Amino acid sequence: MDKSKAATAAHKGERVRFMDALPGGSGFPARWPGWCGALQRGIALAKRGAILCLGFAALHRGRHQLAGMLLMVLVSIGIGVKAHACEADLAGQSSDYRALRQTPGHFSGGPWNTAVDAWRGRKHRLMQQLADCALQRQVSEAQLRQWMGPPDAVMDCASGACAGVTGRVQALQAAAPTHLWLYDWRGHHDRLAFALSGGAVRARGWLLDGE
Repeated sequence: MDKSKAATAAHKGERVRFMDALPGGSGFPARWPGWCGALQRGIALAKRGAILCLGFAALHRGRHQLAGMLLMVLVSIGIGVKAHACEADLAGQSSDYRALRQTPGHFSGGPWNTAVDAWRGRKHRLMQQLADCALQRQVSEAQLRQWMGPPDAVMDCASGACAGVTGRVQALQAAAPTHLWLYDWRGHHDRLAFALSGGAVRARGWLLDGE
């Protein structure tokens, strides 16, 4: 292969790597935000470093400088937004959640309470925020307990007890947990599950029975 063809092939391979990292490629896995009804897309953490390296390489070689600069800015913003989401007042969120956890609602024998029972109510949103941060940081069991209190139920997956739960949520099944911790949102009607292995959070997912 002559030099011009080799250069063209290398350039094509570089574009393929860029496209693999861009929307619609494998660098943008779908995720459920929990309380929204549609899939959202975000840049996988593992992909961000590779994307930045590709951008720096393009700048260094003087090719696609504008594209490289834009890509690095977008990825950096993505990292910053994700990090900022867990730099919020976690202590305050934890305190508010634990207080609402003790507040009876419609699904636990009390009157309807919007903060406790409503879809996207305060309790629902707090649980989602704490769960997102627990997964992002892959916190220890001790840290999860500190944020959310003791779970309402614990399942030992070695006994096969987890199969009925992990079978409903792909992310939990893929994590191959040794234990599941379940936190009630609206009694046993709707619950938040954490997959744990090696003493840390590996996945989380909602077990929803619907309205």
